Amino acid sequence: MSNLNFIEQIATYVAKYAPKYNICVHSPIIAQAILESASGTSELAQENVNNFFGLNWRENRCPTSNGYYIKVGSEQNADGSYTSSVMKWFRFPDMEAGVQGYFDFINNANYSKLKGVTEPRKYLEYIKDAGYATSLKYVDNLMNVIQKYELTKYDPKKSENAEVIAMKKVFLSAGHGGSDPGAVANGLKEKDINLQTMLACKEVLEKNNIIVICSRIADEYDPVQEEVKEANNSGCDLAVSFHVNGGGGDGFEAFCNLKNTDAVNLAKLAEKHIKTLGQNSRGIKDGMRLYFIKNTKNTSVLFESFFLDNVEDKKIGDTIE
Repeated sequence: MSNLNFIEQIATYVAKYAPKYNICVHSPIIAQAILESASGTSELAQENVNNFFGLNWRENRCPTSNGYYIKVGSEQNADGSYTSSVMKWFRFPDMEAGVQGYFDFINNANYSKLKGVTEPRKYLEYIKDAGYATSLKYVDNLMNVIQKYELTKYDPKKSENAEVIAMKKVFLSAGHGGSDPGAVANGLKEKDINLQTMLACKEVLEKNNIIVICSRIADEYDPVQEEVKEANNSGCDLAVSFHVNGGGGDGFEAFCNLKNTDAVNLAKLAEKHIKTLGQNSRGIKDGMRLYFIKNTKNTSVLFESFFLDNVEDKKIGDTIE
């Protein structure tokens, strides 16, 4: 079987079963099959085993399995050394059963973070952290495979009105507060506008059955360091921080990690809707210099909706808020 044929076959089965398990990205899974099975040529990938993902035997874990296969395997230690031992591996009757077996294998609480993820690297980081693989360079090696074979073309395409991120739980931050007013102009304080915006967003999200955790719900000082701790401990899919600008200028802007596809897509969606209100956009910008963006483990975006000290910009901003 050629390498291209192997990829196409694996991709077909991944596309068939992934949605049934609420797995929303395909490229990292295809890359795992390529790497773990040497594109279908490894001992575990032979016709009487059909284990393309290096799945270790766990009794009753994979209903499509027809037994186990014994061979020597190795695991990488924290110091970079390897330990080899005789191991049991799942055996499957055919490729399709092997791919479905992969989804059954990760369909437990240990891998729950994988559900709904749409960014390849995040998927791989989660599965590595959950103990799927011991290779110290597992994530980077698989991202290289994705790039080499352009595997993102197999990821589900988002329609115009599709969810940018499969959100179940969201952390919202209202910047500044209490003794920290933020920008002050035209008789207004940024901290008050940020809180008003956050509470309005909270109401909309909760009406759509999304769990919302807020940094504050009153005029309280919540340092950004504490906000980040709260966000990281919240188990949320997304963290958003609301701000307004000051110091001259006009328009909306969003800050995020530009390497995070979900964050960029969310920022672009917000930008698109805000432009329909007549607001200027200053663009989607690299936010890695900002403490909130740099230190949150979640997909995170920081919005600056308008300039508080620009009267005309504020008029448009009032419609956004």
